[in-house]
Amino acid sequence: MASFYPVGSSRATTQSSIINMMYQINHDQLAIQDLQTQISTGRRLATPSQDPAAAIRGLAAQRQLEYKSQIDDNLSSADTILSATESTLSQSQSILNEMRGVAVAASGNTLSPEEKEAYIAQINSAISKLTELGNSKFRDQYVFAGSNLLAPPLQKVGDSVRFSGNAEGLRTISDYASTISANVTAADAFGVTSSKVVSTVDLNPALTSDTALSLLNRGDGIRGGAISFSNGVTSVAIDLADAHNLSDVMEKINGTQVGSRTLTATLSSQGLNIGYQDGLGG
Repeated sequence: MASFYPVGSSRATTQSSIINMMYQINHDQLAIQDLQTQISTGRRLATPSQDPAAAIRGLAAQRQLEYKSQIDDNLSSADTILSATESTLSQSQSILNEMRGVAVAASGNTLSPEEKEAYIAQINSAISKLTELGNSKFRDQYVFAGSNLLAPPLQKVGDSVRFSGNAEGLRTISDYASTISANVTAADAFGVTSSKVVSTVDLNPALTSDTALSLLNRGDGIRGGAISFSNGVTSVAIDLADAHNLSDVMEKINGTQVGSRTLTATLSSQGLNIGYQDGLGG
């Protein structure tokens, strides 16, 4: 008996051909639309999903461009502030040069009282002008105030000028992991703070019976309290709370009994010496 098997056929129905053609037409229309969008927008991608890898690279490049643009703004702002600072310092230099001339002219000993008063008035005016320049503002911020931009760094107090700013300059980002100074502090520009005065000389006062306890210990003073003496068996505490000078201390110590011994206090250039009446070491 003969057998029948299905045989493949390449023939397609008219409906299937129409569907395939419509799909191809839609695909071509979408491709043309994408090209038109690229031409009109100047962008290869309309959405990140069209090419995720390229979209990631594009976003990274965009962030880098934004960062570089911000750095450019930072440098431009710093340059503007420093230009204003340079102009102010130029005016200050002119005033100082003028005051140098005044100092030379006033150094003679043949000046009349009227001339001296005129020079003093000129110097005071220069100090006021320098103080005003030190309080210069740029965009509502004090140029020489350090990091404290909202308060004037210099105040005229009597015959002196008080500096209330700080030495912490502003810094701006100039590149990756790099910053530069964006201002100059009054301490650097005008020298408003002096160097620390340090002495290597012993400033303890020469000792006398009237030397105040507050002057000892390099000026830090000695706090009032009690001191204790012992002979190894018996201890005696002496209250020095109301002692004001070395004479008061010696008066409280002299005659104090520690067991069978009597304390004596004597004063030398090296300090206060405590001894026992029997001559034994204390």
